Amino acid sequence: MCDPLTIAVTGATILATNEQSKMMQRAENERASIEAMQAEAQIRELQTKKRVERLKAKQEERERLSLLNETLSSVTASGRGLQSASLNNIKAQNVMAYDLDIGTSRFNQSIFESQIAQQISVISQSQTPSQAGAIKRMGMFQMAGQLGTGIQQARALKKPGDKPSVGPSNNPTFGSYGGNVG
Repeated sequence: MCDPLTIAVTGATILATNEQSKMMQRAENERASIEAMQAEAQIRELQTKKRVERLKAKQEERERLSLLNETLSSVTASGRGLQSASLNNIKAQNVMAYDLDIGTSRFNQSIFESQIAQQISVISQSQTPSQAGAIKRMGMFQMAGQLGTGIQQARALKKPGDKPSVGPSNNPTFGSYGGNVG
């Protein structure tokens, strides 16, 4: 017959392992959830920054276009409607400077957006998936091992006269030297 104490200790150990495994799973799920929320917040912040920079670039383009139009108007007004090579040259130089400024601005904007996209990619890839499933499997293996140990101990106690010793051994040898005592 099985020893009730062994059964109780084995059962309590298995229940404790199960509870520990559940607590570890909850903690891991919370960690993964917090990490995901932080990553989402960082991504939203980067996307907002990208939109703000895009709006600033558009505003700057409009301001430069307005400045170009004012310059061209004043050059045309100073020529009093006459067409000359120097007036046309001044207009062409201003248009070319505007085109270069806008091209540089758009190029810088594309580099900025590329960097933002790269940061978003790094953030997205750096998230570690939840290990709760692995923790659950580990807990199940521990419980199975403890159950096996409990069964083994119960079988050892089934034999009449066999009781595991808790106190000092009745072995007549002393330590690891093998010498007899007495």
